[in-house]
Amino acid sequence: LPSQIMSGPLPQKPENVPFDFEYKLKQLIKMLGGNEVYTLSLVPKEWVSTNAIKLKNPLGKDSQYLRTSLMPSLVDAAHKNGNEKDPFFASMKSPFAVKDLMGEYWLKVVGKYFMGGLYTGSIIEKNIPLCLMKLSKDGIINAALNAAKVGVERMNDKPAFALVFDCGIRKKMLGEKVSKEINTIKSIIGKDTPFLGFYTFGEFGNPPGSKTLFHNNTIEVFEVFDKLMA
Repeated sequence: LPSQIMSGPLPQKPENVPFDFEYKLKQLIKMLGGNEVYTLSLVPKEWVSTNAIKLKNPLGKDSQYLRTSLMPSLVDAAHKNGNEKDPFFASMKSPFAVKDLMGEYWLKVVGKYFMGGLYTGSIIEKNIPLCLMKLSKDGIINAALNAAKVGVERMNDKPAFALVFDCGIRKKMLGEKVSKEINTIKSIIGKDTPFLGFYTFGEFGNPPGSKTLFHNNTIEVFEVFDKLMA
């Protein structure tokens, strides 16, 4: 078959397409640790069952049959890409952060390489310096402790109930220490205090004295009390 290299600039992601929901769902699953794999539908004979459809004019031995199972293609992709360094997983060990005017560091999730640069889960303003951070599981748990303390210390009381919005990437970072984060929050709001929570794809919140913004890798603890502030 004749081949010709495409010319012109790379196309941008189209807007207002019917696949917008599918795209957002894929991004959500990716941020929670999933991986999207593209493989060819045409596979070699060794990868198919006896009733597979064979092409009359295949381009080669590796594309003679229509596959009857995804598993051989996925296994092959895993073997070929096992040593690749995904920027998403690398950023969990050494995440980027932006320092605000209050001296607080806000982590930024690096999703993938895109158009010669890095794609992040939230906006980074132009000419803002990035800081390279080091992953600390104890620091993640301490952040949950501080988030739970804000309302309790301000009201000098235990909340009636609480809502917890925790970034899904924090769960992946903590690994086996996930339960320790939950127990830490319960130790502040009260072990008998009912609370509901789930892992999120980005969070809206603000520390004391700051405006509400969209964040990554954060935890928000929304506490409701039986009394009003004095």
